[in-house]
Amino acid sequence: MGMRGPGKSAAAKTPVDSIIVSIPVELRVKKWFTDIETVKKMYTAASRSLSIQNEEEILVGFFQSDLEFGNIIENSERIKVRERALGPDLITITDGNFQSLSNDDIIKGTVVVTNTNENLEWVEGVDYEIEYSTGKIRHLFTSGSPGTAKGAGAGSGSSINTASFELTVQKSVTVHYQYYSTKTKDFDYSINYVRGSLSRKEGGTLVSGTKVNIDYRVQELIQDEVIALSIDQAHVWILDRIGDELETSSDDRLKYGEAYFSLFLISKMSAANLIYEKRNDDVEEAAKELSLISEDYRRLALSFLQKHIKFPVGRRTGKVSKNKSWSLVTRNPFI
Repeated sequence: MGMRGPGKSAAAKTPVDSIIVSIPVELRVKKWFTDIETVKKMYTAASRSLSIQNEEEILVGFFQSDLEFGNIIENSERIKVRERALGPDLITITDGNFQSLSNDDIIKGTVVVTNTNENLEWVEGVDYEIEYSTGKIRHLFTSGSPGTAKGAGAGSGSSINTASFELTVQKSVTVHYQYYSTKTKDFDYSINYVRGSLSRKEGGTLVSGTKVNIDYRVQELIQDEVIALSIDQAHVWILDRIGDELETSSDDRLKYGEAYFSLFLISKMSAANLIYEKRNDDVEEAAKELSLISEDYRRLALSFLQKHIKFPVGRRTGKVSKNKSWSLVTRNPFI
């Protein structure tokens, strides 16, 4: 009985109602040179879940809109719509502590802070700082001695000669901004986690043509079963060229050569899947890049294996010329 791979235990059973109580069984495990964990670590996309932030989709009608990835982790999604704060928010700053805006999840690049007359604008990082996720803002005071209740002096020894506007201990400002509002699954939208598609729900708050931003996490892009199949194919390919007698070798060159050849096969399959699914217009370019990466994996594999390769399987072609013998041409077996 032959097995190949990680070498898991196996049980041998006799037929039902057999009078044979015990039989001698020989188990021979043909070990791979590499293993699944090694390949996953070398192929970083397979070694961890993928986190997607702010993918944009326009939901039209009740049609399914395909996301960039499938195999989404259940309940990891967050469907958001950009909203503009109405008002704007009026914040009174009395010290250097954070003050809360009316909303959280503020969108970067949309914040404008001014005095109440809205004719003097504050500078982020100089006059104020903001925590975008929590929706909190605070005033940054100039270093040096504090100002009076009516004015903020530059302070003794300060290099600041003028300020953009008068600062006081108690200061009111207006804050214009946009933020994300989160939508509710099964009321506003429905999602297919396996396929990776999204659609609006009738009766929800999303109208047709709404642009949404989606955060979600993807499960491992390459499953263990696919990696195991690729390693086994790589193992057979390598043994055909180095001989069965080296199958028990612990040479690291064989280990990494087999790992890189497995990555070559995985990348080829991934490129084919991209073209098959064709989720967006950039897929062909992505597939080309993945194919180029796969060729790098193949070359690395051969660089590790070249010392042990003894039986290159070349394809031979021949052609007959009048009054001439067969002309044999041996092609590169690795192309």
